[in-house]
Amino acid sequence: MLSLNAFLEKFKNITQSDEAVRRLLSETIKKEAGVEIPTKNISIKNSNAYIKTKSLYKNEIYIKKEKILLSLKKLPEGKHITNIL
Repeated sequence: MLSLNAFLEKFKNITQSDEAVRRLLSETIKKEAGVEIPTKNISIKNSNAYIKTKSLYKNEIYIKKEKILLSLKKLPEGKHITNIL
């Protein structure tokens, strides 16, 4: 019989990959829009990235949204993100 630790080890990679995608999105936003967003303020659900920040920063991200999404699609980790809200 498998131990609980071995069972939970499967789910460890899921959160790491989610963290990697959030970090990639944060870096891409900083590069393309010049806005620094901490990874804790980014959540990803159903291929949508939700960003919790000031409206001033959200407006800047919205203006550069297409450029950010194009940059993400070029990278394998960011291909599944289709919208930034």
